[in-house]
Amino acid sequence: MTARIYCPTKNAMQSGLKNTHEWVLEYEAAQGKSLDPLMGWTGTSDMVGQIKLKFASREEA
Repeated sequence: MTARIYCPTKNAMQSGLKNTHEWVLEYEAAQGKSLDPLMGWTGTSDMVGQIKLKFASREEA
């Protein structure tokens, strides 16, 4: 299971700096997404890829 730790960048559409002072730990999805042929929805059975944890510092992450 591979995880990525990063600090999000500022949103280009807004001038504020909200959510740029926190660190995010995000797991990479182990499986690709599947496409439902009838409705066109995408889905996955890999719940780990949906986890996103936020921390105040890099050391905590």
